[in-house]
Amino acid sequence: IDVSRDGKTWERKYRFESEKSFQYPSLHEHNGSIWLTVTQGISDPSGKEMIMFGKLEETGRFKTLTKNHASHTGRSACAVGS
Repeated sequence: IDVSRDGKTWERKYRFESEKSFQYPSLHEHNGSIWLTVTQGISDPSGKEMIMFGKLEETGRFKTLTKNHASHTGRSACAVGS
């Protein structure tokens, strides 16, 4: 997951890796925390998939903005990178 505060400069915040398929990632905010949900293919003749989720971080715990970025809102944008 790449993140940016200004929509121009991006940095890698999280990287996920799996030997099996890793599909349909989504981020959700719930009760002050950011959660990741994904679907992962499993070795099963039925073709079923496993849904996994995990807490990434608590909201509001961002680094203080520098003076150069003081005019921005301080909100972070997220994009799923490959």
